[in-house]
Amino acid sequence: MRIILIAAVAAVFMILEIYRETHTFKVTRYTDKLKKSTAEKKVIFISDLHNCTYGKDNEKLLKAVRDESPDLILSSGDILIGNSKAPTETAERFLTEACKIAPVYCANGNHEQRLKEGNAQCSAVYADYKE
Repeated sequence: MRIILIAAVAAVFMILEIYRETHTFKVTRYTDKLKKSTAEKKVIFISDLHNCTYGKDNEKLLKAVRDESPDLILSSGDILIGNSKAPTETAERFLTEACKIAPVYCANGNHEQRLKEGNAQCSAVYADYKE
């Protein structure tokens, strides 16, 4: 009986952690003190969204980005989920709106690379996303 109770409590904590991870994001600020530059630039670095939505149409995330007034937005990838059946509209909408805030540069993460190198259906999804 005790093992069942422990397993049930662990399962509840796992479910709560999964919910927290998929419904929150964290803003971390760093200052580059290594280089002496006359012009300060603010860069937003985004990674591993995995097609998640933060607020309706990602408005919470977009507001956080807007509030920082960045000069540049970088994405290290995994904006998508590397599955040809997963919709790409969430990521595409987010990137479209982010481009209205500042220039956006994206690299492929393993999920985008999986689509790019996958079968014809995966490649078509990647081509749509890239466009």
